[in-house]
Order: sequence, then structure tokens, then C-alpha cells
Amino acid sequence: MLENIMNYKNKFIKDFLVILLSNGIILISNIFTGLIIPKLLGVNNYGYYKIFTLYLGYAPLFHIGFVDGVLLKHGGENYNILNREKFRFNTRFFFIMQTSISLIIVIMSLLVLGGIYKFIAIMVGVDISITNISSYYQYISQCTMRFRELSLRRFLQSFLKILLVVVCYVLYKKKILLELSSYYYIIALVLIDLLLLVWYVFTYREITFGNAEHYNSAKERIIEYFKSGIIVTIAFQLSNLVFSLDRQFVSLLFDTNVYGTYSFAYSLVSMATVIISAISLVLFPTLKRKSEESIVRDFADSIALISGLVFLALIGYYPLSSFIRWYLPNYEDSLLYLRIVFPGLAISSCITTIIFTYYKVLNRHLKYFRICLFILVVSALLNGLAYYIFKTPAAISWASIITLGIWFLMGQAYFIRKYKVKWISNFIYMILMSFAFYFSSKELSFFSLLKYFVAYVISTLLIHFKTIRRIARMIEK
Repeated sequence: MLENIMNYKNKFIKDFLVILLSNGIILISNIFTGLIIPKLLGVNNYGYYKIFTLYLGYAPLFHIGFVDGVLLKHGGENYNILNREKFRFNTRFFFIMQTSISLIIVIMSLLVLGGIYKFIAIMVGVDISITNISSYYQYISQCTMRFRELSLRRFLQSFLKILLVVVCYVLYKKKILLELSSYYYIIALVLIDLLLLVWYVFTYREITFGNAEHYNSAKERIIEYFKSGIIVTIAFQLSNLVFSLDRQFVSLLFDTNVYGTYSFAYSLVSMATVIISAISLVLFPTLKRKSEESIVRDFADSIALISGLVFLALIGYYPLSSFIRWYLPNYEDSLLYLRIVFPGLAISSCITTIIFTYYKVLNRHLKYFRICLFILVVSALLNGLAYYIFKTPAAISWASIITLGIWFLMGQAYFIRKYKVKWISNFIYMILMSFAFYFSSKELSFFSLLKYFVAYVISTLLIHFKTIRRIARMIEK
């Protein structure tokens, strides 16, 4: 029994390290994209590019739960035992479905929109099918725990994006490009996504080509995928909408330049989430193989671990802000928004990485969906109220932080009631570290960084000393 537990933990750690390595490459790619592309595009073109990425973020909604249904049903299974004929039908059905949806979006864009927004909508429509079909293959890699394969694909995508940025930068420095057009950059990104999909099709050719199950036999299973996955998909999309709702408000209520600087702040925040997301990728299929009691036992410690890592990562705000003022002076206004939303990164990471994953594993999708729906209404009301009273993007940022705090408490309420998980110390830690960051970051200096670090060490040791000791013992074993 003990040997099985240790093998289990060793497997989790190995898989996590593989994903962590690939996410490190993604982080480098995001740094290149986040710090160099804004300079090459300029504030206006960067705003258009961020509009493209904003609406592409809704792509998962268009698989209507199919991909999540596959993950929920087959999570933790071995790839070798998957029925090839059944999965060939799954693959072909999803290909036809996604290409049809993309075609409808492209036709509607041609008929209704004009100018740059027509181009953006067409590119979003094309990339929706590409990214969703890639996600289908990625979820197969995830649910069958083929993390090395998944990491390799993510590495290729990140490497190509880095290469694209390097080429653009060289052309810019040689004055062949005076300013990078958002048109060409968006097209290049879509082509990279397409190349990744082609590789996935080749890798999974066994479940893509060949004799497939007949529709009459597959119909009930396909319906089951949609029924089981749709709530998770909508809940996930509601989560994304809550996270991006403030940007939606800013994109509609302010001009493209303001939206460009506001989105730049969030692109910097997203860099830090890349490493943390490695945990959720490995966590779901791992937890699916465990009992409910053992799943819930580590809930509070998982929250403590994630929040501790993220608040440690906030130290990067101080050198990053100085770098932006030097290298990207046109985006200096974004530092105001970055300072406001940075502590919210710890809360949002706990929600997406731990809380959402636990609701999925315990099959409490509907409960999480209701929470997200309520939080979306709260977020819309708070953002609207912030704009009505203050008329500034900064006020909308503060409203989003309050929303995250409410969401964090509501997300844990079910585990507190049913499983009596400990939550007060984690919540106090979040508040203390957020205030420590806001207080120390009022000015940028080495002394400010030192104040924050001292506050971090003292707060972490006082509140999470027992948790640190338990994790240290587990690592030692």
C-alpha cells in the first residue's frame, strides 16, 4: 500500500516536472511576446491584436462541451486501451462540427462587419476550429497522462512564436519594418496554430484515420460527451468571462490606446500564470485515480502552496516595472493597472488551478457553474458601478479584485460545509500579503522590494509553518 502511494506521488512529481519544463518555455515565449511585440506593433496595433486574443479566448465555448466530456469520461485511462474505432468516429465527428462552425463565423463576418474588425472576426473564426481540434488532441494526451507528448507539442508552439518574434525584431532593427502590422502578426499566429494541429493529426493518426464506428452505435456516447461536458465548458467559459470582464468594459468604454495599455498589464500578469497552470494539467487525471477522502485531505494545503508560490513570484513586479519604464515608456500607464491586479493573481490561480479542478474531479460541475454564474453577475454590477462613479479603468481594476475575493470565498464554501476544510488561515494570508504588496509597491526601489520580501517571509512562516513542514517531509520521503 505504502509502495503504491509513493509510486503515485513519484509519478505525479515526474509528470509535473515535465509539464513545468514545457511551461518554462511557454513563459519565455510569453516574455518575448509580452515585452517585444508591444514595441513593434505600437499601442494602436497592439490594441487590435489584443482584441483578437480576447475574442479567441471564447473558442472553447464552440466545442459545446464535447472536449470536456471526453476528458471527464476517459480521464486517467491508458492510451493503449482506448477503442480505436470509437475514437476515430469521435475525431471525425468533431472535425466536421468545428469546421462547420468556423465557416458560419467567417460568412457572418464577411456579411456584417467591415475594416479591421472584419479581418479580426474572420481570423477568430478560422482559429476557433484549429485551436479546438488541437485542444481535443491535447485533452487526449492529458487524460491518458501522456505528458511528455503534450509538453513536446507545447514546446514547438512556443519555439515557433519565439522565432516569429525574433524575425520581426530583426526586420524592425534593420528598418525593413518601421512598424509591425497587426494583420501580418495575427496571420502568422494562426499559421503556427495550424502547423501544431497538423502535427497532432499525424501523432494521433491511429485514432484519426481508418475504419470507424458507425453513427448509430456512437450516437449515445456522443450525446453523453455533450451532456457531461457542457456544464464544465460553460463554467470554464464563465470563469474566463469573469476574469476578462473588466477588459471587456474597457474595450467598449474607452479608446483603443487605453485598451492597449490596459491589456498590456494583463499580458504581464498572464506570464506568471503559465508556470502555475502546470499543476492543474497533471492534477486532474492524477486525482481521478484517488478516493474522495484522499482527494479532499490535501485541499487546504494545495491552496496554501499555490498562494505562497504566487505571492513569492510578485517580487518580480519591482524589476519588471523598472524595465518597462526604460524599454517601453509608451506603456508606462499600464503599471498603474498592473499594481492593482497583481495580488489578484494569487486568488485567481487558486480558483483555476485548485478549486475548479476539485469541483471537476468530484463531479460537482453544476454547483461550480451556479457559483460562476452568480460571480459573473456580481462582476458586471461591480464593474458597471465602478465606471459609473469614477469613469476610470483603474476603478474597474479595483472592482475586479473585489470580485475575485468574493469568488474565492464562495468557491471554498462547499468544501468548508461538507468536508470541514480549514480556510481561515489561507484567507488571512491572502489579505495580509495583498496589503503588504500594495503598501510596499507605492514606490519602486530596492528598499520597497526588501520590505515586501521581509513581509512575505514573516507572514508565510507565521501562518503556514505547519504546511511548509508537511510539504518538506513529503519531498524528503
